Amino acid sequence: MEMGTAATSGLEMVFEGVASPKEVQRLIQSERDARQRMAQEREAAPGSNDNKLHREAQVA
Repeated sequence: MEMGTAATSGLEMVFEGVASPKEVQRLIQSERDARQRMAQEREAAPGSNDNKLHREAQVA
């Protein structure tokens, strides 16, 4: 199984000898999605430092 991302549009990883490569791919995607959700929630949280910096950048 070969994997790449939209960021590079090329081959990044080759899984050889993995019993269930699709399961590994699903696990990686699930972890990525969870981390993206957590980052979005942190940015949207009232009083979060990231949110404050974003607002200050808009005012400047």
